[in-house]
Amino acid sequence: MTGVLVTVGVAALVVVVVVLARRVDRVSRILRSVASAADIDATDAELAKVIRDMSRREREAREMADAYLAAINGAPTGIVMLSPAGQIAYANKVAQRYFDETGDWAILRTRVSSIAKQVEGSGQTEQVEVDMHDPARLVLLLTAVPIGGAEEPFIAATVYVEDLSARRRVDAMRADFVTNASHELKTPIGALTLLAETLAFTTDEAKRAILTEQLASEAARMTNVVDDILTLARTESMTTEYSPVRIATLLDEVAASLKSTADSSGIELIRGDVRDAVVSGDPIELASAFRNLLLNAITYTSVKGVPGGSVTYRAAIQDTNVCIEVEDTGIGFPAKYEGRIFERFFRVDQARARQSGGTGLGLSIVKNVAVAHGGTVFVRSQVGVGSVFTMCLPTTTEKPI
Repeated sequence: MTGVLVTVGVAALVVVVVVLARRVDRVSRILRSVASAADIDATDAELAKVIRDMSRREREAREMADAYLAAINGAPTGIVMLSPAGQIAYANKVAQRYFDETGDWAILRTRVSSIAKQVEGSGQTEQVEVDMHDPARLVLLLTAVPIGGAEEPFIAATVYVEDLSARRRVDAMRADFVTNASHELKTPIGALTLLAETLAFTTDEAKRAILTEQLASEAARMTNVVDDILTLARTESMTTEYSPVRIATLLDEVAASLKSTADSSGIELIRGDVRDAVVSGDPIELASAFRNLLLNAITYTSVKGVPGGSVTYRAAIQDTNVCIEVEDTGIGFPAKYEGRIFERFFRVDQARARQSGGTGLGLSIVKNVAVAHGGTVFVRSQVGVGSVFTMCLPTTTEKPI
């Protein structure tokens, strides 16, 4: 709100300065006409001094107006000034992109003129949100402020155009995250409650053993969800200082830690061509990303239930990047989901996801880590054949300690 008030003040000053410049120019012309009509010698000291003073004030007023207009033109918020008739008299660079003559933009021009009319009638600041599509959804906040002068109660209206699209997307993502996280936690908590109540009234030792095992499984599942939520939150606000990390060493260490998991599922974990490269990053977060990629590949290869499944990891140098690939022979998924697979809690097949025990956050963590390190991540997949996940990170010439 403070920023809006400051900008309002600047806009008001611009109007006043422009009006002042026009009046000074008019007075200067009148003085010259009077001097000519009265046949007064232009060398008359008093008249010459008045004309010089008026010229100086006119020049200063114009310079001040130019400075304020330059400041407004460089403002990060769209600023539109309208005449009393509701016509757009001036729009800064940010606002100009919104005022095309076609489609939704023509509608926006109409809304701006409409809100300016409301301001002229009420004399009060007015606000309205406008939904646009370009082709993605845009949410624009229009704030109209009346600008008046000492002699004229209404000189013009100024409309500030603020793009709220990113804020609205973040709000929607946050709401979705809370809903999904609550749902993911609610399921194991409900199962734990039911199992605990059943266990309390069961005297059969065999049943008690089964229930105890199921309790432990649901507790582990809930722990995994909580751990992944905390990891996701940490990767979204990474503020640690980076250090040189050797990719080959890190990949091999993560693969070694998952070998028993792969073996127990009958999956062969294969080391492909791993080129040595160094990146600047957080070794803990990078290890978390690699672990999630490998674990995801192992999980969805074992779910396929076909003997002889494998997961292969490799690393190649491409220009100034090192690209880590994790290829599996798992169930795969349709190509139409490749753009969504890194979304939080997104699962192609909910039933299979329950079977695999995943939280739906692992690949989101991978994407966050990649982006935080200035890299990218993408996937190619084919149903029944498998998937290839690729994460590319910029290399560095620094040497690990």
